[in-house]
Amino acid sequence: MESMKIFLSSTCYDLKQIRSDLMDFLLNMGFTPILSEYSNFPIDPDKNTIDNCIDNVKNNTDIFVLIIGNRYGSQIAEEKSITNTEYLYAKSLGIPTYIFIDKAVLTIITVWEKNKNGDFSNVVD
Repeated sequence: MESMKIFLSSTCYDLKQIRSDLMDFLLNMGFTPILSEYSNFPIDPDKNTIDNCIDNVKNNTDIFVLIIGNRYGSQIAEEKSITNTEYLYAKSLGIPTYIFIDKAVLTIITVWEKNKNGDFSNVVD
């Protein structure tokens, strides 16, 4: 029996340690973690990055986990990030989704809502 595949979506470089820790945790729990920086993330060289990510969400995901840190990530079409696009696609497919938000980001949201033109660059990009 194949283990459940858990797709981990987040920005990579700033959350590298969290991604690595989650990879180890999920493996130890008997799941198959799907992270773009590891070899079990199939890449079609004829497709661009976002299409490869979307293909993996569609074909290689039982559970979708989104980690939100203080970086938005690379923007693609319609000014959405790759992680945002992955999330919206997983949601449209009805894939069970879990979202975790860095406490610093979660705390600043209420301040941002009252002052959307403020400079929050010391907390998020």
